[in-house]
Amino acid sequence: MTDEKRQRLRENNKRYYNRNKEKRLKQIRECRQRKRIKTKIENLENEEWKDIEGWENKYQVSNMGRIKSVERQVEVYSPKKNGTFIKTFYEKLLKPRRSSNNYQNITLYKDGKTYCYTIHRLVANAFIPNINNLEEINHMDGDKTNNSIYNLEWISHEDNIKHAIENGLIKKNYRSDKE
Repeated sequence: MTDEKRQRLRENNKRYYNRNKEKRLKQIRECRQRKRIKTKIENLENEEWKDIEGWENKYQVSNMGRIKSVERQVEVYSPKKNGTFIKTFYEKLLKPRRSSNNYQNITLYKDGKTYCYTIHRLVANAFIPNINNLEEINHMDGDKTNNSIYNLEWISHEDNIKHAIENGLIKKNYRSDKE
């Protein structure tokens, strides 16, 4: 390959790279602009939100079993900016993950630490009064992903086992650790 061909090839590569670079930068700018446009979370029919106990003004739980972060402004320290600045956290729905026993969990963040909670317990603590100090929450339809208040109830361990056996959720010869 001659020097002249190499030179032409380099110039073509530069033009191609610059053309694609502009296109990529335009896509990045458009994506950032879309992220800046924040929309309010639409409520489901008859949905009500309450602050999660201990997480006031940060996270809320709904009676339909959804969790959201609340829009807020926080002062954040940045060594690059030689000081602090105000960062806005926008309202957004949090995506639950399923644990190994099929319950839906959510991870909440405070002071750089993570805390994991089951969603059905957050919903029950916020919306269902526990008058008799019962220790467990029952999914009445047996579906561990249905965390609506209409599907949850406080229940004793023994009654929870009976319910699970009656609905075929566990085998009849189940032995409880609490017995």
